[in-house]
Amino acid sequence: MRLRRLWEKYEDHTAVLLTVLCSAILIGLLFDFYYDLNDDVMMKDVLSGVYAGTPDGRNMQMLYILGSCISLCYKLWQKIPWYGLFLCLCQFASLYLTGVRLLRLCAGRTGKRLGKALGLVLLTLFIWGVMLLHLTAVQYSVVCGLMASTAIFWFMTTPDGLSAKDFVKQNIPAVVLVLLAFWLRTEMLLLLTPFIAAAGLFRLLAEKNPLGKENWIKYGAVLGAVLAGMGCGLLIDQAAYGSAEWRSFRGFFNDRTRLYDFHMDVVTDDAYADSLAGMGISETQRQLLANYNFGLDEAIDGYMMKALADRAEELAAQDTDGQALLWDKAKQYGYRIVHLGDGSYSVLALAGYGAVFVIGILTAVCRKGKGRFGCLAGLGLLALIRSVPWMYILLKGRDPERIIHPLYLAEFAVLAGMAAWYAGKLSGGRTVFFPAGIGALLLLCMIPGSLEKTGQDMRHRQQANQAAQEIDAYCAAHPDDFYFEDVYSTVSFSQKMFEDVDNSIANRDIMGGWMCKSPLYRQKLAYFGMDSMADGLLGEHAYVIIKDSSRENGTDWLENYYREHGTEAELCQIDRIGADYGVYQVQEKE
Repeated sequence: MRLRRLWEKYEDHTAVLLTVLCSAILIGLLFDFYYDLNDDVMMKDVLSGVYAGTPDGRNMQMLYILGSCISLCYKLWQKIPWYGLFLCLCQFASLYLTGVRLLRLCAGRTGKRLGKALGLVLLTLFIWGVMLLHLTAVQYSVVCGLMASTAIFWFMTTPDGLSAKDFVKQNIPAVVLVLLAFWLRTEMLLLLTPFIAAAGLFRLLAEKNPLGKENWIKYGAVLGAVLAGMGCGLLIDQAAYGSAEWRSFRGFFNDRTRLYDFHMDVVTDDAYADSLAGMGISETQRQLLANYNFGLDEAIDGYMMKALADRAEELAAQDTDGQALLWDKAKQYGYRIVHLGDGSYSVLALAGYGAVFVIGILTAVCRKGKGRFGCLAGLGLLALIRSVPWMYILLKGRDPERIIHPLYLAEFAVLAGMAAWYAGKLSGGRTVFFPAGIGALLLLCMIPGSLEKTGQDMRHRQQANQAAQEIDAYCAAHPDDFYFEDVYSTVSFSQKMFEDVDNSIANRDIMGGWMCKSPLYRQKLAYFGMDSMADGLLGEHAYVIIKDSSRENGTDWLENYYREHGTEAELCQIDRIGADYGVYQVQEKE
């Protein structure tokens, strides 16, 4: 009898857990788990000690409160892929919580078993039809977006009539997810705040007495917990980066981001060469900035990067008609909506709006009195709110999939919460099988395309990573030497999360990138007996790895640098890596 009561109590959790675990295992068998980009690999390398020899939580991307916990795990058991496990756990835990909520919503008062089965089907189809590519090629911004979206859906579907204490307890998972998302990728979470605010506003206004004391306590406690956790994370982060060296590098990092993410044309376009020369930036330095190999020149420091980023913004402002740009991006925004420019994610959002619109019409017709048009009004408000983050990223010119897909997920979470709320009110809490069934059919139609796209991505990664694996093996076979990699030659790679894990320090580094010139970069050079990249390359045990196609474009950027500093140098090939890469030594000309 006791076992039966336990089973009834945890039946939903067990069913969802088994569903998610089976999907995770099957995904691993059919595909694999990768860090999506070299940026994700660099974060892992810093946390694990691969980069500087010692695990460190200061990887510049996540807040230190989270980074320190992951790096501590590496310090205790360095051979375990903690960062990959953390990202996968965040994703599948988010899907688990979504599934638990779906089963409660679908069960209703009648058709309990059928409703729960439908909920499990919806969860499975969502995993394989929408999330599959991001579950296999894991990117921390998308993980942040998935956690925030799950928190939105969980919060919006909190049961009615709870006391303040029970309401807060029910939303502990939502608070934890939002905080983890904020600590993992602060900028992404802030971009999603309009949708989080919309979810909170909708749920508050749906209460019988929105401004009542009980609601002030309920919603204030949840919001206060989130803000307190955010503030704590920011304070700890400021303290962790509080030394003069880290503060200086952080300024360099932020200015480098301003330049490279938004105004790269200023260093690559010859039209700006005279303007840069007037700032005292030589042609060689412009070349190093353009090909990302700026680590070679110590004079490219925080002062220069700030001046360059400021100047780039000034030049961009002079060359831009703000009104024309706003109109152009508004048209682009509208075109993207009308033409479903983001594939299955556009379809998902459109289906969400359609479902809520139909439910809103039925609510307006079937219900009387105050609030009968609340669903339609909320839908219109959400359409306006979504324009804020979308116009922001379009005006900034930064709309890769790792940013736009979380926007769609958060928007769909709000729509799903609205649909669940109003559909429940319409049916008196009974399962709404028809819209759920339509949703299942829609997700089912997405699965073939999702499988094909993920399969293509896996094949592409295997081909692209072959050269990176050859470079890794070559460097590992020469542990007494150090290898600087030309950035454009060697950054087009990813890495498997759980295969051939080796978290010992790597005797190689790219000649630029976002950790270059950091205190950890200095620590890495010192570990291998170098004071700087330029001096190290003139020694006997430091070499440059360049792809043949990059070599064909010339290496005057390197030779010109040494010439400007009083040394005539040339690159001499001493070895080969695979079919496409050469290993070169910098030698002084006699």
